[in-house]
Amino acid sequence: MLDVLHKQFVFSDIIKPSLYASIDYTADGAVRWFPMGRRKSIVLDPALRFGSPIISHTGVPTDTIYAAYLAEGRDKGMVARVYDLTPRMVADAVAFEERLAA
Repeated sequence: MLDVLHKQFVFSDIIKPSLYASIDYTADGAVRWFPMGRRKSIVLDPALRFGSPIISHTGVPTDTIYAAYLAEGRDKGMVARVYDLTPRMVADAVAFEERLAA
Protein backbone atom coordinates (compact mmCIF):
# COMPACT_ATOMS: atom_id res chain seq x y z
CA MET A 1 0.00 0.00 0.00
CA LEU A 2 1.11 3.52 -0.74
CA ASP A 3 0.67 6.41 1.64
CA VAL A 4 -0.16 9.07 -0.93
CA LEU A 5 0.37 11.93 1.49
CA HIS A 6 3.95 10.93 2.32
CA LYS A 7 4.61 8.99 -0.90
CA GLN A 8 5.82 5.95 1.03
CA PHE A 9 4.81 2.34 1.10
CA VAL A 10 3.11 1.44 4.38
CA PHE A 11 3.01 -2.35 4.13
CA SER A 12 5.19 -2.92 7.14
CA ASP A 13 3.30 -0.38 9.24
CA ILE A 14 0.01 -2.20 8.68
CA ILE A 15 0.85 -5.86 8.20
CA LYS A 16 3.97 -6.36 10.28
CA PRO A 17 2.47 -5.66 13.74
CA SER A 18 -0.44 -8.06 13.25
CA LEU A 19 1.79 -10.73 11.71
CA TYR A 20 4.35 -10.60 14.50
CA ALA A 21 1.63 -10.51 17.13
CA SER A 22 0.34 -13.93 16.10
CA ILE A 23 3.67 -15.76 15.77
CA ASP A 24 5.96 -16.92 18.59
CA TYR A 25 9.65 -16.47 17.85
CA THR A 26 12.81 -17.77 19.46
CA ALA A 27 16.44 -17.13 18.59
CA ASP A 28 16.09 -19.91 15.99
CA GLY A 29 13.11 -18.26 14.27
CA ALA A 30 9.35 -18.78 14.21
CA VAL A 31 8.15 -21.69 16.35
CA ARG A 32 4.35 -21.49 16.40
CA TRP A 33 1.55 -19.53 14.77
CA PHE A 34 -1.88 -18.55 16.07
CA PRO A 35 -3.69 -18.14 12.72
CA MET A 36 -6.80 -16.59 14.28
CA GLY A 37 -4.86 -14.43 16.73
CA ARG A 38 -3.83 -15.11 20.29
CA ARG A 39 -7.34 -14.64 21.66
CA LYS A 40 -8.39 -17.84 19.90
CA SER A 41 -7.17 -21.26 21.00
CA ILE A 42 -5.99 -22.55 17.60
CA VAL A 43 -2.25 -23.01 17.06
CA LEU A 44 0.02 -24.47 14.40
CA ASP A 45 3.25 -25.76 15.89
CA PRO A 46 5.63 -27.99 13.90
CA ALA A 47 6.70 -29.65 17.17
CA LEU A 48 3.10 -30.76 17.85
CA ARG A 49 1.10 -33.02 15.52
CA PHE A 50 3.48 -32.24 12.65
CA GLY A 51 2.20 -28.66 12.48
CA SER A 52 -1.45 -29.50 11.86
CA PRO A 53 -3.93 -27.11 13.49
CA ILE A 54 -4.75 -28.05 17.07
CA ILE A 55 -6.38 -26.54 20.11
CA SER A 56 -3.52 -25.12 22.15
CA HIS A 57 -2.76 -26.71 25.52
CA THR A 58 -4.78 -29.82 24.56
CA GLY A 59 -3.26 -31.15 21.34
CA VAL A 60 -6.69 -32.04 19.94
CA PRO A 61 -6.78 -31.53 16.15
CA THR A 62 -9.32 -29.01 14.90
CA ASP A 63 -10.52 -31.36 12.16
CA THR A 64 -11.36 -33.98 14.79
CA ILE A 65 -13.40 -31.45 16.74
CA TYR A 66 -15.17 -30.30 13.60
CA ALA A 67 -16.06 -33.85 12.60
CA ALA A 68 -17.43 -34.51 16.09
CA TYR A 69 -19.37 -31.24 15.94
CA LEU A 70 -21.05 -32.34 12.72
CA ALA A 71 -21.65 -35.87 14.05
CA GLU A 72 -23.25 -34.53 17.23
CA GLY A 73 -25.75 -32.41 15.32
CA ARG A 74 -23.74 -29.20 15.73
CA ASP A 75 -23.93 -29.39 19.51
CA LYS A 76 -20.86 -27.55 20.78
CA GLY A 77 -21.65 -28.35 24.40
CA MET A 78 -21.73 -32.09 23.74
CA VAL A 79 -18.42 -32.00 21.86
CA ALA A 80 -16.88 -29.96 24.67
CA ARG A 81 -17.96 -32.56 27.23
CA VAL A 82 -16.75 -35.52 25.16
CA TYR A 83 -13.29 -34.03 24.56
CA ASP A 84 -13.02 -32.26 27.93
CA LEU A 85 -12.82 -28.82 26.30
CA THR A 86 -14.55 -25.54 26.86
CA PRO A 87 -17.37 -24.56 24.50
CA ARG A 88 -15.18 -21.63 23.43
CA MET A 89 -12.42 -24.01 22.31
CA VAL A 90 -14.96 -25.97 20.27
CA ALA A 91 -16.30 -22.74 18.76
CA ASP A 92 -12.75 -21.70 17.82
CA ALA A 93 -12.07 -25.05 16.14
CA VAL A 94 -15.37 -24.93 14.25
CA ALA A 95 -14.75 -21.35 13.11
CA PHE A 96 -11.24 -22.26 11.97
CA GLU A 97 -12.35 -25.30 9.98
CA GLU A 98 -15.25 -23.44 8.39
CA ARG A 99 -12.89 -20.64 7.45
CA LEU A 100 -10.60 -23.17 5.78
CA ALA A 101 -13.49 -24.61 3.82
CA ALA A 102 -14.60 -21.20 2.52
